[in-house]
Amino acid sequence: MVEITSYFLYLLTTIYIGIVSSFLVGWFRIKKPYPLKKTGFSTKVSIIITARNEEQKIEACILDILAQEYPNHLMEVLVMDDHSNDRTANVAESIQDDRVKVTRLYDQKLLVAYKKRAITEAIKKSTGDLIITTDADCRMNKFWLASIVSEYEQGDFKFISGPVAYFDKSNFFQKLQTAEFFYLIGIGASCLGNKIPGNCNGANIAYEKAVFNEVGGYKGIDDIASGDDELLLHKIMAIYPKQITFLKSKEAVVQTDAKETWAEFLAQRRRWASKATRYQSKYLMAIALGIFVVSLALLVAIPIALFLPELWYTILICFAIKIPFDMFFGGIIGVFMGKAKFIPYGLLVIPIHPIYYILVGILAQSKQYEWKGRMVK
Repeated sequence: MVEITSYFLYLLTTIYIGIVSSFLVGWFRIKKPYPLKKTGFSTKVSIIITARNEEQKIEACILDILAQEYPNHLMEVLVMDDHSNDRTANVAESIQDDRVKVTRLYDQKLLVAYKKRAITEAIKKSTGDLIITTDADCRMNKFWLASIVSEYEQGDFKFISGPVAYFDKSNFFQKLQTAEFFYLIGIGASCLGNKIPGNCNGANIAYEKAVFNEVGGYKGIDDIASGDDELLLHKIMAIYPKQITFLKSKEAVVQTDAKETWAEFLAQRRRWASKATRYQSKYLMAIALGIFVVSLALLVAIPIALFLPELWYTILICFAIKIPFDMFFGGIIGVFMGKAKFIPYGLLVIPIHPIYYILVGILAQSKQYEWKGRMVK
């Protein structure tokens, strides 16, 4: 029994190392960004912020965007107030700048995909050729927009996925999230490096308005609340597989807040995981399944080892092989993000990751969940 179980765990660990190795290959395949332009831009951009109950943070986000080193006449900021019950829209409207346009959404009936509907309405109102989406709680440096458009104009891309990081926080739980988030961003970037449709983050993506309309917008994926980012990426990549990229530029990094509580964290990850059932890529599904099986096997092996002490040696060996690969991959992303000081927290995240990964996977099977005060599915 111990011998068979050990062989099985070693086999799964080998598969896992193969998966992580493919991520590393994908990351190094991503080309360096094109030179950052300071002048000579020609692209009109429409930056969309969908906001719900963000009165404390939206002003800073808008002001960061207005302060971008980019021609004023080539940008507009479309703020879509997603049925907020606080002063989010009032705060946005109080900013005196002609580039800022605020729309309050009023829907008489319950919707499934509120955010997708808000983005779709914003795109209808937009006058730019390049759509850029971000979130109301995000902050960015003054060359964020220039870095995105520089890549777009010089690289002829249809969809650009940008890097997202968490703010530096003193809360221990948020530090753990910062380290864990390295892997999520890194996996999405690496998949694009391998020309595979992976995950991206709607807090920092850009795509052509014409392409959004060409693929039918969110048609076919508008029956679930999440997926305004990566499911759209998958639709566009199916048509333009060679014109999708991850912007490997530190200037392009946007920062947002990690969650303060476990409940908020699990709700967020549950929402993100809910769209995995709509993935069309067999490669991506195989990766997700492989990580799930490895996580489940290591988790189940621990209580079994209580009755078969000889199995502890195998478990420790598997973790001893797995952890260096995880730390190396996460460390590369952490350095790129300018968050190297959070890399050591990965040593605490990795051992508990199997529990979290399985828990989120189970929670994601629920048809409905609460997000920002309303039930969605």
